[in-house]
Amino acid sequence: MLGMVFVRFLSIGLLAGAVIAVALLSRSGHLVPTGDFHQWSLSVLLTLNFGQFLTVPTALLVFAWKGTRRGRPPLKRPGLLLGICTIVFGLFVMRLGLSTAGWIDTGAVAYGLGDPDAKYLLATFNVFLGAVTLTIGALISVVKIVSVLTVWQRRRKAS
Repeated sequence: MLGMVFVRFLSIGLLAGAVIAVALLSRSGHLVPTGDFHQWSLSVLLTLNFGQFLTVPTALLVFAWKGTRRGRPPLKRPGLLLGICTIVFGLFVMRLGLSTAGWIDTGAVAYGLGDPDAKYLLATFNVFLGAVTLTIGALISVVKIVSVLTVWQRRRKAS
């Protein structure tokens, strides 16, 4: 039970990083791609990493404070909606990372904007991060579906 609460807070931290990224991108006027799509996707990935760098440790600190409390009723397990949102977000991050890595591989990167190797490392890291996020969302969804089916089966046997 405590493990699922940990996964819940981790998922909320990952999704909250996206909220920070949207806030920062809208403030700078880069929320909608106006020029080169690949430069925009690179800036989105970088801003997303910055947002998650702030929110994931914060969410895990809140878990340490709220999730391990004694003498109080336990926190609820994460729901199916959180799992599905985390899966969709993980797929989005993976796809954006893959398209950016493919763009960097073509050699069409403007060299005045930084090191192409660092950009490729950033894109590859985000593909990995998207896969981890997708796995967390799938874990949340599977556990919730199994628990709902178990309760349904018990009720069916009781009647």
